Amino acid sequence: CDPGYQPLGPALCLGGGWEQVNCEPAHCTGEPPAIPHALAVAHCAFTPAGGDCTIPCLPGYAAVGVAVCDLSHPGTWVGHPTCTPTTSLPSVVQELRTELTVEGVNLGHRSHL
Repeated sequence: CDPGYQPLGPALCLGGGWEQVNCEPAHCTGEPPAIPHALAVAHCAFTPAGGDCTIPCLPGYAAVGVAVCDLSHPGTWVGHPTCTPTTSLPSVVQELRTELTVEGVNLGHRSHL
C-alpha cells in the first residue's frame, strides 16, 4: 500500500498469481501520550496518518505545537505538544490582591502573600 494506507486483509495467491490487495487509510488508534495540564484528548483517536490533533489545555494554559499521527509509521504519534502557562505569576498575585481588596480584605503594600 502507499504511505498512509494499510492493507485491508491479507494478500492471497490465487491460480499462481497474487490477488490485488485493497488498501484503506491508516490512522492512529489511540490517544497521544499524556501531556501535563491538558484536557482529555479522546477526540484524537482515529486521526488519519499524516493528520494532526490540537490538544486542549486547562484554563490558564495554552497549547504549543500539535500531535501528529506519523505517516511513515501509522499508529504512532510524533511531535511533542505542551500546555504552557498563559499568565505570569506576578499578574496572578496582583489579580488575587485585587479580588481580596474587593472582598473587604486590604492587603496593603505587602511584597508577598
